[in-house]
Amino acid sequence: MILILSGAIFFIFKKNSYFLKRSTTQQHQLSVSSSSVAVPTSQPAKSQVLSTSTKTMIKEKLSLLTDDGVKIIGLYNKVVGSQKAVLLLHMMPATKESWNDFSKLLNENDFSTLAIDLRGHGESTEQEINGERKTLDYRYFSSPEHQESILDVKSASEFLEKEKFTLANQYLVGASIGSNLAFEFTSMHPEIKKVVLLSPGLDYHGLKAEEYLKKISKSQKILSVASESDYYSFNSVKSLAKMASELGVNFKTVFYKDAGHGTNMFGKEEPDLAKTILDFLEK
Repeated sequence: MILILSGAIFFIFKKNSYFLKRSTTQQHQLSVSSSSVAVPTSQPAKSQVLSTSTKTMIKEKLSLLTDDGVKIIGLYNKVVGSQKAVLLLHMMPATKESWNDFSKLLNENDFSTLAIDLRGHGESTEQEINGERKTLDYRYFSSPEHQESILDVKSASEFLEKEKFTLANQYLVGASIGSNLAFEFTSMHPEIKKVVLLSPGLDYHGLKAEEYLKKISKSQKILSVASESDYYSFNSVKSLAKMASELGVNFKTVFYKDAGHGTNMFGKEEPDLAKTILDFLEK
């Protein structure tokens, strides 16, 4: 079913247990200079063809249904014609909006992006099982409930596949517990070539990074970042790097002195974290 209301396009379809709702579609013109793209601050109500040297970005708010009935809300920025997509997984207790600035940089460099609220965070608080509705709050999750967030990642990745981004054309970037989830999902899918781990831990609520590292293939590349002041994550990354060397896994590390944890490390110290990740994804 397609509805057209005041210049906005709404798509709603249902297939098996997978439900997708796409709303508040906005098309933006991105003016291209060499290989970079500049996003205007204004948001035109309708897309306009400025010239043959422009590209269009479509910004959408999505609602995805997981295999266990959780409604996951995401922000999808599609650069029309882009070949790669980056799935962004936030730290706890952040939300999808914590990626806004970095997502813009990725869009400027021809990466489409999808940032989601993991279950129990932000707008992803509804679950329906056998007709019974439940409100989710990560603050009261058991470790097994945190581990079920891998189904959120699965739903987001499946959406990107429907958008013609195969697993080989998807990269994952996660922060804190989001990095462990990104690591787990990458270990399950050897087609995924690159993953970025910001402040991972050896064990976040039963999400055990060493177990995922054992399943990483030789063709996959990992960038792991931590700050020395973030003691647990810093030592976790050092342990993972040593193990990766023994396994022959491509595992690159970047260490900061006192940059904080997860997405809080952006813009704190040199080398610039956003540029470091972008360079890793582009090479």
